[in-house]
Amino acid sequence: MKKIVLFLFSYFLATSLLDAQGKEGSTWVLGYPTSSGALVPNFGGSIIQFKNGGIDTASFVVGGYMSLSTSISDDDGNLLFYSNACELYNREYEIMQNGNAIIAGECYDLGCTGALGIIIYNEYQGIMSFPWPKHEGMFMSVYIFQNKPGVAKNEIHTSTIDMSLDNGKGGVTEKNVTAFEGRTSQWYMTATRHGNGQDWWITFPEWRTNNYLVFLLDSLGLHGPDIQAVGAFPLGSGGRGQSAFSPDGSKYAEICFFQGQVLDFDRCSGKFSNARVISYDTIGSNQCAGVAFSPNSRYMYASRCDSIYQFDMSVTDFNSTKQIIAQYDGIFDSTGLKGSGFYTLLNGPDDKIYINPPSSSKAL
Repeated sequence: MKKIVLFLFSYFLATSLLDAQGKEGSTWVLGYPTSSGALVPNFGGSIIQFKNGGIDTASFVVGGYMSLSTSISDDDGNLLFYSNACELYNREYEIMQNGNAIIAGECYDLGCTGALGIIIYNEYQGIMSFPWPKHEGMFMSVYIFQNKPGVAKNEIHTSTIDMSLDNGKGGVTEKNVTAFEGRTSQWYMTATRHGNGQDWWITFPEWRTNNYLVFLLDSLGLHGPDIQAVGAFPLGSGGRGQSAFSPDGSKYAEICFFQGQVLDFDRCSGKFSNARVISYDTIGSNQCAGVAFSPNSRYMYASRCDSIYQFDMSVTDFNSTKQIIAQYDGIFDSTGLKGSGFYTLLNGPDDKIYINPPSSSKAL
């Protein structure tokens, strides 16, 4: 299995990258603060950049835990800004103008500035950033905000970024704006383009129900949610996993270590339908799972710590096409500290799918 070797340890847990098939998702920012590496001194930040038909990697001093991450690049694939849902950072890896503390309260105090950060504030698919339709140089970050550690009530907040500020390095014009107060899942936030090619549908499963929250981001701002009771079961309570839309936006998949489902999606109406259960082995789970679709949207890939399954979504009974296409060989990271099984999956701009291991590693 060919691996991309990064300069430093990276914690690549469901990095939420916008439109990874396009230029906006050309730069991936990963890693731990070096201060967390008392036992493993080569912790730090890593950047993967897809540019000019190749892949470049570089190291930098990361400002905070990147256990969840969002990043946006310009039309040439150059990094504009990134965030770990604690602060917003500019292209020079500094906190953006007014980009500090984009969340507030007890979880920020413990999860962003305290020693327990990697434990308390780790909603792995918890933040995404979007070009604001018809607002040149303006972006909106949307993220899950857990106001108290261990409390199921989560809020959805937004911050607005104007890249014309601070000599083109950008600044935050609004932050900590509440878009929803309720019981969203702590994970599984994802998005797809509207059928008009400009706006965005942003989706969240509701906590311990079969409901989905569907938001629309258009030129007037963020609208919703439209709450739809369509799931086959309440997966939103089911532990860490991943959700993903197919590149064409017609399918949505959500999976955790013991169950998963696929729904159809209408990119014009924003409506889910036709929930179906994904059939796969859940024995000896070790609590890691991920999902992604092939670039042509035909195949779905579901990972577990030790296996990757492929499903042909062009077949009505897609479960009948299930086959194992990879199995973990037991090899540890080159440091000998961590195993390198399969966790979350992410489509790259080069039409390949990248898979992270379930813990720190020097390789994807």
